[in-house]
This record gives sequence, structure tokens and C-alpha cells, in this order.
Amino acid sequence: PPVNRAPIAFVQPRATQSEASERDSVAFASSWAHPVVYGRVTVSLVEARGLTANSYTYDPLQQLLVRGSVPTVGFPVGVSESNAFAEIELEEIRIRSSTIAGTLDPYWNQNFTLFPVREARSYLTVTLQHTDHPDRDPFMAEDAPVFLGRVRIGLDLSERPVDRWYSLEGIVPGARVQGMVRVAVRYEAVNYLRVQSGRSIRVGGLTIADQDVRNSSVRLTIGAVHGNVTLPTNRRVAFLRADPLEREEPSLAATRRLPRYSFFAEPPPRFGFRKGDGRSDREMVVEGLLPDLQALISELEYDAPFFGVEDVVTLEVDDLGHTGSGGAKKGACQVSITVFEGTDNLPPTFRMWPEGRGLPVLPEAGVRVTRVVPLGLEAALHGLQIDDPDALDGQVRVCAVAELGLLSLQGMGPWTRGDAAERAWF
Repeated sequence: PPVNRAPIAFVQPRATQSEASERDSVAFASSWAHPVVYGRVTVSLVEARGLTANSYTYDPLQQLLVRGSVPTVGFPVGVSESNAFAEIELEEIRIRSSTIAGTLDPYWNQNFTLFPVREARSYLTVTLQHTDHPDRDPFMAEDAPVFLGRVRIGLDLSERPVDRWYSLEGIVPGARVQGMVRVAVRYEAVNYLRVQSGRSIRVGGLTIADQDVRNSSVRLTIGAVHGNVTLPTNRRVAFLRADPLEREEPSLAATRRLPRYSFFAEPPPRFGFRKGDGRSDREMVVEGLLPDLQALISELEYDAPFFGVEDVVTLEVDDLGHTGSGGAKKGACQVSITVFEGTDNLPPTFRMWPEGRGLPVLPEAGVRVTRVVPLGLEAALHGLQIDDPDALDGQVRVCAVAELGLLSLQGMGPWTRGDAAERAWF
């Protein structure tokens, strides 16, 4: 039998035309976000050898202090040594290592992570310098650091670590520089998003594929470390879930954001949950056909926590070994999310426009407004307006109370049959 091929999970680099058209046709309560591909570079600064001596020693022949070892015959001189530290620079990111004092062969064995790297063709620069004050900040001391040499390293996009020795070079050609440095560099492409704390976004571009799955079912695992993931609540996904809401009253179905079906029999579910239920889950496991699961993740919602943190959303697909030999195989991808704390929440405002037709229609706040309604008749309380500058696409709660009469939304006309009513909860 043919060998089973592993499925793959990835993020499309940009929104496709079909995805853009679906965004215009699907009502949603949260904003769209398409991950951006950035680079994450891991640098291991291991050691250096044969650096230039830059310590001050006393030359009795000249009767003064000179930098470096002085090979004067017949006179004792100081030890050849340097207090070396390294500066690692990539694009606008700059990191400094610790200072190793009193040696020409420093050993750091330090690891650094540089993120985000926007241009994969950038060069990593490692500059070695000497400081006369190893116990202090080199750039806060009286004497400026002394240049020992540098190397410029191109990034290897194969995502394999490159560990090798590099000969130090000067800033200008022909400069007297000696020594070598050992550096290990690994470049990794990362799908990246930034989300404000407490917000919900729909992650675009998530894609799963399998060349030989055919009509067999696959297993999809979706999880987040700190936030939650939720399946979209549009008509297409509700049809796949076969929610039994069509058995209820049409008016009640319109208030719960789920669609009403035009047939009498309940449709069979197109997928099943092994873990979670698709509503604010830290992790969910779903099984079904590949096209149906692709429809689920095409508008997957991510609910950010209410604090700043570095989060990761993981998508893993398992073909369950239905086709070919070799057993079950898996494919996975990740989306790195930076959850940042936004500004303080601003209170919403409630206003009512004046009724007079001859007056300018401007909102008024903090004013008691009167409406005259004939006894026993119905009237529309037009002119009500709510505003919240930082609600964005989030939901708000409105409470309306009548002391003697009754309130109704029946007079809203097409509103109760539109997408806004389907997104509202009563």
C-alpha cells in the first residue's frame, strides 16, 4: 500500500479573495486580524579566542601606563588581558552580554532571543569591546569602550541552527584586529499578532491540508496557553454543528445569534467534539471531514486574557492513519500573540436628540427630555443614542425600564430580521 503522507497546518501569508468576500458577507461581533510573518532569531554567544590585549600595564622604560602588554626586554610587565563584552544588533534590536574580566579567551555561553525581525535578509552584527571597568556599565564609565572587532552574519532561512567560528574584522579594511568568536544562530519564521487585553479577534488565514486523506475523518486540536478559543457563530458553522435552535420560536432564534433553518428535520452533525464545546475553551479537540474542519478554523475567535502576556495558539491536525501505511501522522502550526494592556476603560454615554423639527438636531447629555404620548396608544421613543469611544467591536449591555407602561422592540421593523438582531442577546 502507499505510504501515508502527513497533513500540514499553516497560516496563509495574506488574505485570499474568497476570504475577503466571506468577511463582507458574514456578520461578526469581533474584529479580523491576519497574522504577520516575522522572524525570531535565537543567538548563542559561546566564546572567543585570541583577543587583543587592552589592559593598562606599567612600562618602566617609558615610566608610564600603556594599554596592552609591553614586550620590553629585561623589564617585568603586566599580564596580557582584556575585559570583553559583546553587543548583538539586528535591525533595531540591540542586546549586550555580560563582561568577562581578565582574559583574552572569554567564555560566555549566553543565549539571546531577538524578536520581531521584519526583514529576513537582515544581517546580524556581533561587536566585541573592552571596558576598563568590568564591574560597571561599560557605557556609564569615564573611559569609553575599546573596539576589539566585529562579525556580520547572514541569516539562514532553513530554520536550522548554524554554529561556527568567525574571524573578527575591523570597521575599515586593513584595521589591526585579531581573534575569533564562536556564535550559534537560528532563524525561525513566526506567525505573529498583537491583541489588546480583554479583546476578541478572529484569526484569519488558518489552513489545514492533506493530500491523501480523501473522505476519511481527521482530528483537529486547537488550544491556547493563556487565552481561550471559540468557534465562530455564523450561519455556515451553525449548519455544520446542527444546533437544534430551529425547533424554537423564530423570534427567540433571532435573539441568540444562530440561524433558523427552513426544513423540518434536524440536520446531522458534520463534526463531533472530543474535548470542549467550542465556546471559550482553553483547548478543544474536534473530529470530522477536512473541508468541514477548515470551515471551522476559517473564522476562529481568540479571546485575550485581561492582562498583558505572551500567548501561543496551537493548531494540530491528525489524519488518524486512515489512508496508506505508516500509521497516523500529524502536522501543526503556531500563532504567537502579544497581549498588551490598553488604556483605562472609558464610561459609555447616553443621549437623546431634541424633538423639535425646527431646532438643530444635536445630541444633548445630562438633560431630562420629555416625550408626549397619547393615552392608551403606542409611540416610538426616537432619538435615543448610546456611545462608547473604546467599545470598538465589543458588546455592551443596555437596560431600559418603564415605571408604568410597557416597552417593546416590535416597532423596529427590519432590525429584528437583520444581522444586528442575530448578534444581540436578550
